[in-house]
Amino acid sequence: MTRLRVILFVEAASLVVASTLHSGILTNEPSDQAFVFEGSIAVILAIGLGVTFAGAGPARLGGLVTQAIAFAGASIGFVLALRGAAPNTIADVVYHVVLLGLIAVGLRVAWALPAPAAIPGRR
Repeated sequence: MTRLRVILFVEAASLVVASTLHSGILTNEPSDQAFVFEGSIAVILAIGLGVTFAGAGPARLGGLVTQAIAFAGASIGFVLALRGAAPNTIADVVYHVVLLGLIAVGLRVAWALPAPAAIPGRR
C-alpha cells in the first residue's frame, strides 16, 4: 500500500502545484477554469490517499475510483490543451502526458491490492 500512497501523494501534490501556477499567483497568466479543475482533482486524490489508511480493501477501491476520476479529468485537460481551449504551453501538454502515465501506473498498483473480503452471511 505504500507505493499506492506515494503515487496518490505525488499526483495530488503535482496538481496542487499546477493549480497554483494556473491561479496567477506565480505568473501573470491566470486560468480560472484550470485552477479550479486541477485543485478539485487534487482534493479527490487526497481523499483517495486518506482512504488508503482504512485497510487494503478500501485502499484498492479508493485508489481505483479516485484515480479513474483523475484520469478522466486529466484526459479532458489534455484534449482541451491540444485544442487550445485550455492552457496549452509545451509544459502543459508534457505535464498532462506525464500525469496520465503516472495515473495509469497508480491504477495498476491499486488493482494489484487484495479485493475487499465478502461480507459474512451475504451472497
